[in-house]
Amino acid sequence: MALYRGVGGVGDANNDVTINEVQSLASDAALSKSYAEEWANKAEDSLVSTDAGGDSVDDYSALHHSAKASLAQTAAELAETNASADAVQVAADLVQTNLDTIATAADLVQTNLDTIATAADKVATNADVLLTNADVVLTAADVVTSGTNAGTAITAAGLASTSASEAAADLVQTNLDTIATAADVVTTNADVVLTNADVVTTGNNVTAAQLAETNAQAAQTAAELAYDNFDDRYLGSKASDPTLDNDGAALLTGAEYFNTTINRRKVYNGSTWQLSTADAVDVNYTATGNIVATDVQAAINELDTEKQAQSSLLDDAVAENAIGRRNFIINGVAPYINQEGNKTNATTDEYAADVFKYRTGAGAGVTNIGVYPIGVYDMFGLDVTTGDASIGAVEYYLLEAFVEGYDAFPLLAGYTGAKTITISFRHRHTQTGTYCVAVKNAAFDRYYIFEYTQSLSNAVEQHSETITLDTTGTWDNTSGAGIRLVFAAAMGVDFQGTSGSWQAGDEYITSNQVNGVSTAGNTFLFSDLQLEIGSVATEPEYIPYAEKLGLVQRYFVDCATSSNLVIMPSASEGATSYNSGIYQLPVVMRAAPTFTATSWSAVGHHANAPTIVSDPTHVLLQYSGSNFRAAGIRLVAPDAAADARL
Repeated sequence: MALYRGVGGVGDANNDVTINEVQSLASDAALSKSYAEEWANKAEDSLVSTDAGGDSVDDYSALHHSAKASLAQTAAELAETNASADAVQVAADLVQTNLDTIATAADLVQTNLDTIATAADKVATNADVLLTNADVVLTAADVVTSGTNAGTAITAAGLASTSASEAAADLVQTNLDTIATAADVVTTNADVVLTNADVVTTGNNVTAAQLAETNAQAAQTAAELAYDNFDDRYLGSKASDPTLDNDGAALLTGAEYFNTTINRRKVYNGSTWQLSTADAVDVNYTATGNIVATDVQAAINELDTEKQAQSSLLDDAVAENAIGRRNFIINGVAPYINQEGNKTNATTDEYAADVFKYRTGAGAGVTNIGVYPIGVYDMFGLDVTTGDASIGAVEYYLLEAFVEGYDAFPLLAGYTGAKTITISFRHRHTQTGTYCVAVKNAAFDRYYIFEYTQSLSNAVEQHSETITLDTTGTWDNTSGAGIRLVFAAAMGVDFQGTSGSWQAGDEYITSNQVNGVSTAGNTFLFSDLQLEIGSVATEPEYIPYAEKLGLVQRYFVDCATSSNLVIMPSASEGATSYNSGIYQLPVVMRAAPTFTATSWSAVGHHANAPTIVSDPTHVLLQYSGSNFRAAGIRLVAPDAAADARL
């Protein structure tokens, strides 16, 4: 389609164009505009594109050239600034150089001034000389003036002065020459004297050196002789009596040496060696009384031994006065009372013998417990029927004994004056090795562990341990457990503690503890267990059987022999008859006992058990009905270890 451009005057468009042509022209114009803008505003350091006419090498925009010009101007200004600074520095250096030159010149001027001053001094000196000469002339003139012809006199005086000056100068020079000659003579004589002195000194030096050497040799000889004499007299330290001196010569009478074997000094009397000083052992003593020693030291030793024995007896006396006997373990020495008899497949808290509780937990082993005859000994303890070869961390097999608080009170555990005690016993174990015993309080929060060794399998061996009881902690001194003794057959690692001192906690063994129940047939047996005051383990204390039975019945009474105990009616109320009976306990028990019976039977129509009320002295049985009988009555008093802790 053509566009009519209309009629115009001069310059009118008179040709037609198409719309496409117009659009193409407009597009070209827009592109030319963008190229122009690129030449004007293309980013600094970015070349103008080839589409815009750039050569891809040197063509950059006006904006680029403007930025570079600005940068060049800044650099030029900086260079100008730096140049000014350099000029200032050069000027400063020049000023410093000039200052140095001025200082040098000043030094030179000062030197010249010094020279001038020296010259002035010389001039002044010469002036003084001239003035002195003038004074001499004037004095001579004054003398002459007293004559008749003053002028002639002055002239003569001048001539005389001149002549005198010249004569004096000659005389001075002559004297100076004489002094110089004398000085040369003196110097020559001094040289001669020095030469002679050198000769004398050399001679004297030779003589003195020879004399010094002679004296030194004499002194060395004297010193060697003195040392040899000393070495012959004092022979030093030796382990036994020497037969010759240190030079291999015969011993001198009075020679000495120190015997390192006996740590004593000895002296040679001409035939034998004897002690040079006397100790108590060297002083003879005539034995008297019970003392058999023949020297003072041995007598002192005997007296000390006697003193210790008396002290031990005193401790024993204290123990006996406190509880009437030495051994605080009431059933520790055979014959053993075992009211319940031996037990097979024992469970925890059963008794191997009266007062000796068996405790076990968490283990797979099975044991019998009781009293067993071993040769001439009766021994109590464990007989393993099923072994436990691997002891777990919380497993345990042990025997426990106790001393009641009332009995243990004299031992003063928990107090500052706690007693020293000795624990002794015989042991027979199948498994050899190290075993542990723990001494504990009732609260199970204080312990002392000691070790003992079974050296030979199934041999009866003996051990004793002396310890001082704890001075801290809570210790029962009434009817509870005053002191516990725990013997470990086997225990797990959770029960390991420190040995040889009192510790806080509830531990029983050390890491050295062996497994005494590892195999069926193993035994863990004891006898003659004794706990006594003092540091000496005495012979096991025998207690008569009847007395011992009364002691153990404080904790357990076997009433099985009273199988036909009949309790008669004692009261009636209405249609109901109340029967009651009292079982009088043989001793006052530690606490109100638990009363049990293996069976009950009754006369009449009643066969059920009665109501039981007990206290430490008796047991009351109450029944609502007619007569009844109790068979196999058993009283059980809980012992001091009747708690669940371990």
